[in-house]
Amino acid sequence: MAAKKTKKSAVKVAAPVTAEEVEDHRKTRDQSHMMGNQWWKARSRHGNKPIFASPEELQQGVDDYFEWIEANPLISIKPMTAEGKIQMVEVPLARATTIQGLCVFLDIGSASWYDYANREGFSEITEEAKRRMYAQKFTGASAGVFNANIIARDLGLTDKSSAELTGKDGGAIETKDVSDIEFARRLAFLLQKGFNESK
Repeated sequence: MAAKKTKKSAVKVAAPVTAEEVEDHRKTRDQSHMMGNQWWKARSRHGNKPIFASPEELQQGVDDYFEWIEANPLISIKPMTAEGKIQMVEVPLARATTIQGLCVFLDIGSASWYDYANREGFSEITEEAKRRMYAQKFTGASAGVFNANIIARDLGLTDKSSAELTGKDGGAIETKDVSDIEFARRLAFLLQKGFNESK
């Protein structure tokens, strides 16, 4: 998207105003700004104009993002040997698709994306984009293209297991403060025991 251009305007310095002029203005000024006015109803639209006025425009933006992802892989420089010589070779790496990356590409905030997700006609497009991202990340992680641990966490696929530690007879774990000498003695005992068992 093109960068916004700003116009420079000349600064005009107003002539000094007297206290009488201020009071006269206060008495005679337009009262349309006061509470209860209805001027806001005369606007042609309310709030910012959406970047994507139609579902088709959003769909085109999403498709452009996925095409850009494919056409612009990350580049890693790796050493390779050929005919006994080491050469540095550019290796293309796939990019993982993300909602955040899509929002940057579309030049919208994530709040705007989730707003589109709740709008009629747009929600199907946002859901389809999420499904495409899920499939791309899942298959990429399965094939070893992406780090499986990171993708599993991102997709919410991590195994959830917990271990509960308890003391004697299911009670609380008993703790004791010991001196540094006692700690060293016990540690040496455990190390010796482990060493003897490994023989």
